[in-house]
Amino acid sequence: MRNYLLLIALILAGVVFAQQPAQNVVAKVNDIEITAEDIMTGESDKMMMESQAGATNMRKPRGQRQMDINQAEWMLEQTINQALMLREAEKSGMAKDADVLAMVEAYKRAIMVQTYINKVLYEQVKPSEEELRKEYEQPGRFQIDAHAQIIRAWGSTEQEVRTRLDEMKKQMQSGEQRYEQMFFHELEHQRKMKEQDASGGNASSTQRRGDNEGKSDMVERVNKAKAGELVGPIQLDEHQWVLIEVVKQVPAGKRPFDEVREEIERVLIEERLRKAQQDKVAELRKSATVTIFYENLNKAFGK
Repeated sequence: MRNYLLLIALILAGVVFAQQPAQNVVAKVNDIEITAEDIMTGESDKMMMESQAGATNMRKPRGQRQMDINQAEWMLEQTINQALMLREAEKSGMAKDADVLAMVEAYKRAIMVQTYINKVLYEQVKPSEEELRKEYEQPGRFQIDAHAQIIRAWGSTEQEVRTRLDEMKKQMQSGEQRYEQMFFHELEHQRKMKEQDASGGNASSTQRRGDNEGKSDMVERVNKAKAGELVGPIQLDEHQWVLIEVVKQVPAGKRPFDEVREEIERVLIEERLRKAQQDKVAELRKSATVTIFYENLNKAFGK
């Protein structure tokens, strides 16, 4: 069904691969030239269909979406497959098929409504920088517990975790992987548990203490480490080692505005768009003449 909808979206978009600018061609299949724009359009249509043309989103205009090379290669494969299938569908007369035409018309209406929301209503509710700042400054919002940014490598031997850590650091530097966060808010609870177990623990509490000891000690050592220091290698059991490099210690406090700005904007826009849509529908209903034929409705859908 999803492939069928993608076929419809391609027909709607008027995709004619052979007419794309030659200087931007990224692949050619038989007489079909595929460009970077075709890939971006396919990704945009895929996102639209997955949201079923009804979810509020803050999509960038066509041609401005960002994707890495792995995503682009995957989308290219999908675009090639869809282009070949589209040609077959055209040969089979699908462009004039009654079911296709009905679905195209229905999908077109849904696209028009969603585009109106994303473009017209979006501009009406988009918050200003001052409004974003005001939302950010509210007390108690966007707090974060003390934690460390770390690179953590797991392996079955001490040498394996050292090698793996070096590989991960290279991935971090190239932006292929994000730093892990280790929070410290459970340390005080773990300390109390140790004290309780030490003062009069039973067999189950002793087992629990043994299970948690390695983890809590590791978190404690990371908590005390300075930026750039290594914690480990630590042998957790017979076949598991871990090595951690502390990149940065982050104290408890308010998250930076730049870090949460997009989150604030997204939440505000989603809330405002829902209300703007409800208000617009209410306004249109007041000025519209709506007649519901319940007899026919019951005949079609009643018991």
